[in-house]
Amino acid sequence: MLAEHLGVDRQRITEQAGIIDDLGADSLDLVEIAMAVEEALGISISDSAVEKIVTVRNLIELVWRRCTSPKSQG
Repeated sequence: MLAEHLGVDRQRITEQAGIIDDLGADSLDLVEIAMAVEEALGISISDSAVEKIVTVRNLIELVWRRCTSPKSQG
C-alpha cells in the first residue's frame, strides 16, 4: 500500500524507514495512507495517532494495536 501510494520501490520500505524523511510522504499522504488502511482493514485510526507515525514500524505497530484491540483509541 505504501509503495503504491507513494510511488516508491518496495525495497525502500523497511521498518526503520521514515515515512516522510525516507519515503517522501507529506502530512496529506499520511492522512490518505491512514484512511486507506482504515478502509482496507475496517479499523479506526485517530488523528492524534496519525500525527505520531514517523516510521514504517510506527504504522505497523499502530495497525497491530487496532487489529488486536479495536475498541482502543490512538
